[in-house]
Amino acid sequence: MHLQAEPTCQMAVASALSERILQNALAVANNRVETLRNRCRRQRSDIDDLQSRVHRLERENEALRRQTADLNVAVAHFRDEILPRVQTVPTGETARPVGHDRPLSHKSHKDPALDVAAILDEIDRAMAKPVVPPGSATSRQKHDDASRLFFQIRKALPPAAFSEFLRVVSALPAPRTGERPSSDVVDRVRPLLAQHDPDLFDRFRRLVLNAN
Repeated sequence: MHLQAEPTCQMAVASALSERILQNALAVANNRVETLRNRCRRQRSDIDDLQSRVHRLERENEALRRQTADLNVAVAHFRDEILPRVQTVPTGETARPVGHDRPLSHKSHKDPALDVAAILDEIDRAMAKPVVPPGSATSRQKHDDASRLFFQIRKALPPAAFSEFLRVVSALPAPRTGERPSSDVVDRVRPLLAQHDPDLFDRFRRLVLNAN
């Protein structure tokens, strides 16, 4: 009886050890699986964040693309249709739109392309700088400064208000050479521009009136 019980006891011990080893191996495997699951969750969260950023950047890029297209159209129109109508002349003479025999103060108000010429004239006089021949670096810089002001105003105002702004400016007679720009320009533009962009109106006022 004693000899038969010993193998049975050994088998029981071996079985218990095997079960303990298997349980430990299973626990290690479960821990590894849980670790991988947590890592996958973090990676999935990172992927979701990246996708959200990509979608946001795509929307911003599309908005910038539309703005760039609109700006390109405006720049092309200003370069091809408006600037060719504005000529700079020596100090002491009256500026005239190219192809027209009347000074700006007597120009037709039906041509909206001439409105910017009035804006340029007001800016030139407000800056109190000598008018230089076309094509020089100073002349190009002055036109660049004026065009930036024009596009800032164009961007700030809704279409209807911008059309009214051009109508008001074009209806004002240009001051004679040597005169200080009239405050009528500011007074007439104030209700149009100030309500949409007070800061831009203040810059416009300071520029036109040559204020500090």
